[in-house]
Amino acid sequence: SGKLTVQVEGIEKPTSGELYIFLFDDPENFPGDVVNAAQSAKVKATKAGSTYTFSNVPLGDYVVMAFQDRNKNGEMDRNLIGFPKEPIAVSKMKRLGKPDFDRNKIAFVKSGQVVSITLRNQ
Repeated sequence: SGKLTVQVEGIEKPTSGELYIFLFDDPENFPGDVVNAAQSAKVKATKAGSTYTFSNVPLGDYVVMAFQDRNKNGEMDRNLIGFPKEPIAVSKMKRLGKPDFDRNKIAFVKSGQVVSITLRNQ
């Protein structure tokens, strides 16, 4: 196990809300309820980008996800068809749509590794 640092960029309105960051390690629980994340953190959103280092992360495959909770209600708000209404980022996300664990996973192979993801509006 070791430390995995997540850098979140693309924060357009840093004064609105907080940033939630999640590590998912189980394909059965992703995408899904964030309570099923292996680890999670809440950090302050800053215009320059926000960084958080997770500790004691077992080596393996993870999907990194973050969202900016602009209205500070503690959850990712969705529209009527289920798309996020708040900015979201997922590791290796190349297109809009529902993310997939195998397509979006990163390999955490050594302590000190850094993953960078960028928020976008759906």
